[in-house]
Amino acid sequence: MKCAIPLIIVSLLLHSGCDDDGEVKNDGFYPINVSSDYYLSDIAFIDDSNGIICGSPRLFAKTQDGAKTWVISDVPGIGVSAFMIDNQTFFASGVGVYGSTDGGQSFIELGNSSNWGATTFDMHFFDQNTGVIIKSGRIYKTTDGGDTWAEKYAEGSFCSILEFTSPAIGYLAGGASFDSTSAGEIHKTIDGGETWFEILSSPSEVLAISFLNDTIGFYANYDDELYKTIDGGMIWNKIAVIDGYNREILFINEMMGYVINNTSILKTLDGGINWILEYKTTPHPEYGEIPLTEIIKTQNHIYAIGDYGTILKKDL
Repeated sequence: MKCAIPLIIVSLLLHSGCDDDGEVKNDGFYPINVSSDYYLSDIAFIDDSNGIICGSPRLFAKTQDGAKTWVISDVPGIGVSAFMIDNQTFFASGVGVYGSTDGGQSFIELGNSSNWGATTFDMHFFDQNTGVIIKSGRIYKTTDGGDTWAEKYAEGSFCSILEFTSPAIGYLAGGASFDSTSAGEIHKTIDGGETWFEILSSPSEVLAISFLNDTIGFYANYDDELYKTIDGGMIWNKIAVIDGYNREILFINEMMGYVINNTSILKTLDGGINWILEYKTTPHPEYGEIPLTEIIKTQNHIYAIGDYGTILKKDL
């Protein structure tokens, strides 16, 4: 099914200073609000200029000028995860997986994916034909642009996080917490998602992961703990306890990193041992606290998103 999509262009005014060359620079995070009607769930950029976001209800938006303006579209079925190949080829998910090859003007459901399983929580595409998704704790892979999907792994239990560090190596993580119990897990592939194996079974749900490369990575868990590996996940060492709900982490290098701590962003400059408050969202006048949901980096910027259309940007 192919959908034609109504478009709205939103121009966003940014308050910032300029350097001697006229380039906008900011020391900290500054807000860019798309619309308070949307709950933003995922963001992706392929360079400093071209990016997309998705959220609910049925939001897809793209920018070609580093988030100064956004073209907002209403796309039935999406609202969970977003991925870019180039400035014309996009993927987005809800229950199903949807693809666009015309810069987001239209989307097509890939392989009737909304008819099987539950929410498609995360995805990674290597090119417009080959990609991997996580759905109902199972890994599925396509090599024909989503026309067909082959189940590759069924041991992901409650996993919802997928991160590839190279065409061959990727990590799958998650878990569950309820009542007074919690359990977490991390799995790994070394052949582009064809096969997977468990590298961590933990008594605490894995909430977020961030890998710098194939071997160096971090994860945060339900017990407020931060762990690090330097050997591709074979051994994990606890390096800190960060009070609060640490739903996303992003390390820029081994020393500098950020944590989304519910409504705040924390920063470390010593490899995760100590953390300081970098930014806290201003409560919504009607609905109160504004949780943040995702944080990513481009070559020269960091973006964070959250509820009520919140987009934050920071210059590196």
